[in-house]
Amino acid sequence: MAALCHEYDAEIFVDAIQALGATPVDVSWGIDYLSSGSHKHLMGPEGAGFLYVAERCAGSLKPRLAGWLGHEDPVAFLIGDAPALRYDNPLKRGAGALETGTSNVIGLAALGASLELLGQLTVPAIHEHVDAYLDNLEAGLAQRGFHTHRAKAAALRSTLLSMAVPDDVRLSKLSAALRNRGVVCNTPDGLMRFAPHWPNALEEVPRILDATDEALAELRG
Repeated sequence: MAALCHEYDAEIFVDAIQALGATPVDVSWGIDYLSSGSHKHLMGPEGAGFLYVAERCAGSLKPRLAGWLGHEDPVAFLIGDAPALRYDNPLKRGAGALETGTSNVIGLAALGASLELLGQLTVPAIHEHVDAYLDNLEAGLAQRGFHTHRAKAAALRSTLLSMAVPDDVRLSKLSAALRNRGVVCNTPDGLMRFAPHWPNALEEVPRILDATDEALAELRG
């Protein structure tokens, strides 16, 4: 996608919140801009996140909002002996120009702690673990009449598993029945979605399948 964008002199902006922390992502693939909140696979708090801007795009970036931290030397007026407050300071070059105000310091500290742990575990190892988890879960659900929306090619997979439920089952009812049995899954766009991470052990999968059997039996009466 990045190569195609660049072929037509376009730029590519990636929302990476469904991948970062569990799926390897490399901005050197040709990504021009990448942003993410921290509350999903990065396992940080809500209200924190970041923006990446490629150096080649920094010069042409035109911010539509300006805050005091987005200018060069934003704190110069707070120190020193002579007045230094200026209203014509140029904007920083690149993503820094978009820092409109004081950051969520506690949220960023929490994100930093999570990133340190993820760095120790390594994202490729996390992805391999979750992929094995989902291999087993996908196969078990398929045997029970669920239809997978997961990519067949391993290289195209994230760490999400989306399944269509059997025709005779209502998704909302099944999700509620599973939740009552300690299994939490989201239901975006009419699909049942599982999003395990590194703390989820492979030994959980049989328990999920047992809970699914119980829930299906209950709903089918």
